[in-house]
Amino acid sequence: MHNFIMTYLNYFILIASIIGVFITYLTAGEYIIRFFRWIFKKETNEEKICKKIIDWFNYLDKFIDEKDVDLEELALIEKEIDFLFKMGKNSKLMMTFTKPFIDKYLNFCGIAKKYRTKETFIKFAHIKHVNLDIVFGLESHINKKKITHFNMPFKTFWGILKGNFYILRRQSTIDYKDIKEGEHLIYADIEMPIKLLRMYYKIY
Repeated sequence: MHNFIMTYLNYFILIASIIGVFITYLTAGEYIIRFFRWIFKKETNEEKICKKIIDWFNYLDKFIDEKDVDLEELALIEKEIDFLFKMGKNSKLMMTFTKPFIDKYLNFCGIAKKYRTKETFIKFAHIKHVNLDIVFGLESHINKKKITHFNMPFKTFWGILKGNFYILRRQSTIDYKDIKEGEHLIYADIEMPIKLLRMYYKIY
């Protein structure tokens, strides 16, 4: 009788162990699959371009205290970004700033809810350019639809951002001499659009 009980217990332990290993395998297997899916997650074209633009900003931001950057190195990053926009239909990618997004961004900027208007968004988004009206006019003609601060091609956003860096660099080199009122750029005109970009594509 004793041997029978021991045999039964051993058999039960064996079965329980097999079931435990099987459950562990399934759990670990699911985790491994999820882990590899995360590693090889396919990024959207917007995310790829956004991350490369952030690389561009991080590179120039490293040298901001030195008042200048290696323009040849920066140009290489810019060429990569421009190349990404030329792939497929990436030049047609649009950025649309909806009312909920505007509210979210201005909240991030510390603006009270009653002041979160489109006009305030334009001010704090720092999407500006010396010839912005001309830029939007040309883009509207090319895209056959009205391009504004709130609806523009991603490529246009990048062009404005890149152009402003070189304008800012030139202005600071001449110590802002003879720069007209309203054309004076500051570092926030580069930094804030990058923060806007991160928030828009949720890349933090």
